[in-house]
Amino acid sequence: MTKYIAIASGKRGVGKTTVAANLAIALHKLGRDITLIDANLTTPHLNFHLNFPTPKTTLSSILKEGKHISEALYLHPSGLKIVPGSTYLGNHNKELSAALLDLFGKTEIAIMDSAPGFDETALKALRSADETIIVVNPEITAINDAIKTINIAEEHSNVIGVVLNKLKSNKNQIIKIVQQRLNRPVIAAIAEDRNIPKSLSLGRPILCSYPNSQTSKEFRQLADLLNL
Repeated sequence: MTKYIAIASGKRGVGKTTVAANLAIALHKLGRDITLIDANLTTPHLNFHLNFPTPKTTLSSILKEGKHISEALYLHPSGLKIVPGSTYLGNHNKELSAALLDLFGKTEIAIMDSAPGFDETALKALRSADETIIVVNPEITAINDAIKTINIAEEHSNVIGVVLNKLKSNKNQIIKIVQQRLNRPVIAAIAEDRNIPKSLSLGRPILCSYPNSQTSKEFRQLADLLNL
């Protein structure tokens, strides 16, 4: 049995890819068989976060050429399995949902870093998910966009909660406001951390580069929550 989890957001820049990469690594460290998929078909970023050179065969080429997704499955030095992305805006001969179905039974949890927003590219990942996690910042525009993302995601999957990212202050008050506005539980609250851009420049998620940081602790707690 394979569970498909989409990491989604209503807008760019909220830290969605950071959450996807670190959550995948945290679950992997708990002994789970995890495949991390860059399902952002327009602006894929996971390769930069993981310092993983873009290979010849990616998810985009799988969809373009109708191949089996196993041909784009790679082992990251962390031990994590990844399906990297690349930009391709042409026609696809295979649907994303069909490609992801090829992973069924071959991994425990498939974590999809979806495209931000509500366009067709983002919808493809949401339609393929069993569960969705929404990443949001404590900004009114991000919160308002998250409302629409939740409504769309719930047509296809179970929105299990919200990751509130880049918190600066008033943690408890902001968590309360976000939960009221989105009517979903905040399952992780992550403070703004200067080590995250440092980690990105190193191409190593913060769980690997700063494992003892408070942010890394938050990601481990999120993984514990999902490790069912």
